[in-house]
Amino acid sequence: MHMNLTQHVFSESLVYYMREQFSISDEAEVRLWKKYNSRNSNCKPINNKREETLPQAGLSSDIRIYIEARNKDGTWPRGGTEEG
Repeated sequence: MHMNLTQHVFSESLVYYMREQFSISDEAEVRLWKKYNSRNSNCKPINNKREETLPQAGLSSDIRIYIEARNKDGTWPRGGTEEG
């Protein structure tokens, strides 16, 4: 999925859009990850500050964004139980 983002989009709007696209319920706890390029396998967590614009969160058009929802047992698909 590709989404054109402007610098005035807030992180909260991105989470809402991604929940809708991937059928993730509003009740599910989610966290976002960013990946800078396809050659690098490392993903970094994104701070989910609702009032931040995407550039303030360090996001730009060349970054891939991933969303994950917490499992029912409290773990995350990427591992761990800590907060993102």
